[in-house]
Amino acid sequence: MSARGKTPAVVMAYTNLQEQAVAAVKESGHDLITVDVSGSDDAYWNLFDQLWKAKQTFVVVEHDIVVSPDAIDELLMCASPWCGFVMPYCGTWYSGLSCTKFEASILKAHPKALQKVATMSDVGHGQKHWCRLDGWLQGVLNGWGEEKHEHRGHIGHIRDGQVRYGLTDGVMPSHDCWR
Repeated sequence: MSARGKTPAVVMAYTNLQEQAVAAVKESGHDLITVDVSGSDDAYWNLFDQLWKAKQTFVVVEHDIVVSPDAIDELLMCASPWCGFVMPYCGTWYSGLSCTKFEASILKAHPKALQKVATMSDVGHGQKHWCRLDGWLQGVLNGWGEEKHEHRGHIGHIRDGQVRYGLTDGVMPSHDCWR
């Protein structure tokens, strides 16, 4: 529950909705809002921009992430206004957007964060590209003095229909931008 007693939104943006991911969130007892972002490379950014402007606490669980039954509650009880679980990715433990909480206080403290992210691009990704949203947003918030609290737990990453938990599974970006 948030400070005002309202249960924060749990949002799952998807291009290919994974039933294992949906079932895991439902098993946690939280309501889930699913949003199709398959229409464009910047649709995920657009969703985040809407959530940011609403200035209400939310938890994002990506469509290829399987959370443990208590993962969302753990984030909501955490004192940090910005926290999330690390997951196996590119041979290391990575704290992207996989399962992350953003409290209203951080959204209100940094109302222009998504506009700053919107100006960023790199060789493989245009502005607002879904693949770099996590890294660019972290960079902006870190640059403004915020630090994401990292949780460790049983967060699985779905690839090829299998949930992968370990570093040796070789989970890489899904659209080959790393090559």
